[in-house]
Amino acid sequence: MIHAIFVWPPHRACLGGRKNWEERRRTRVFSILFTHGARPWGSLDTYPQHTIASHDLEMVRGAGSGSVNLLTPRAQPTMHRLLALLLWLGSLLLPAAGNAATNAPVDLPDPPAVVLPEAVLDQIVVVRGTQGSGTGFIARDGSNTYLYSNVHVLMGNRGMAFANSRGTHFKPLAFEAASDRDLVRITIANPPTNGLWINEPRGLQQPVVVCGNAEGEEVMRQIGGLLIGIGPAKIETSAKFVKGHSGSPILATNGAVLGIATYVRRANTDWVNTNTPFTVTRRFGYRVDNVPGWVRVQPKRFADEAGLVQAREAQLETLTELISLWANNPYWIELPPEALPQGLPEWVRMHNQWVVDNKRRMRTARADTSKIRELTRDFHQKLKGEVEALKAEIHKLKYKPPPQWHLRFFANYWADLDEWQASLLKGIDYLQTLHTSYDPVELQSHGKQ
Repeated sequence: MIHAIFVWPPHRACLGGRKNWEERRRTRVFSILFTHGARPWGSLDTYPQHTIASHDLEMVRGAGSGSVNLLTPRAQPTMHRLLALLLWLGSLLLPAAGNAATNAPVDLPDPPAVVLPEAVLDQIVVVRGTQGSGTGFIARDGSNTYLYSNVHVLMGNRGMAFANSRGTHFKPLAFEAASDRDLVRITIANPPTNGLWINEPRGLQQPVVVCGNAEGEEVMRQIGGLLIGIGPAKIETSAKFVKGHSGSPILATNGAVLGIATYVRRANTDWVNTNTPFTVTRRFGYRVDNVPGWVRVQPKRFADEAGLVQAREAQLETLTELISLWANNPYWIELPPEALPQGLPEWVRMHNQWVVDNKRRMRTARADTSKIRELTRDFHQKLKGEVEALKAEIHKLKYKPPPQWHLRFFANYWADLDEWQASLLKGIDYLQTLHTSYDPVELQSHGKQ
């Protein structure tokens, strides 16, 4: 059984309330799970995660949507060709999959309990809009007081509202974005006089608390942990924050802000990390104390650029789902035509007509061995043509970005979407090689596809 499933799993995922926003340069996995019965014959898995050669499929152990049994006892030569292909690709891209079994997560000790005083909790706010909710907090910067959150929490959210656990609402007046990180500060009307204070993070292994709008349910939940990493722009914590905690303060036990909870990096099961603390999910926040500069945000331009990025991301998600279905068995599976980007409905219509013709030709050719061999050659050739047509349609999907992005955050996001699109094209090439390496007619003639 082959499960070829395109996904876009975050290697680094920002944790807004409605969905996971993915950070720049997150990597991806392209993998194919090969099984005969319940046993894996071989596997292709990569690190980093959503790619072949930097790009696109995730290893799954179980039936995916539309998965089809392609390996049978009658198809041993085909299996060996496919296995050889996978082993070759694996030698180029990743460590042996068997090593993953030895990468048991290393549990960190539970941090000591920390109880935040009410005066601190009052400075933490739910950020709510049309697209979901996240977290923010009110803190002093010199003589000024701001409400801080992440860019991705505000991105695409309209009708923003900010309120703390007492129901006190804060009216935004203007906002600025950090010049180099996923961070915004908002000027608010009538700011409190006792906002949190921002400190330089110092002292590894000290207890910290992340407090915010866990899972977007608009209640404040605090998660204890340790400060386990400090860098020039980021810090790392063992506090297990989740979706909705984006924008939450990472607090020292005295209530000082050491950073802002921003993204999670999936566990790295590379064999090099065996029996190390790096086989577990890691959580990061940006520092707030040393932002090199702030950019005044123009609300309309911010909304327009966020909409452009989100529209392209949604398009790529739809395309990825379509290719995932097609990848499972391009010779025999018809595809749904709805809600596709420009040009692709016609490609899907042609593909589905080809599948119908394939089934009809199989019925008429079953009694003639020479015709079956001819069908195999024809199917392989037609698949190559279909792949070229699909790639041509994907190339047409390029959005034209603005001549200059308002914020670096959007420029980085756009570069990541370019990488996603390129990874789809590379993945399709690998799938063509895979699906032209076996005899689809022989397998279908035995009723195994």
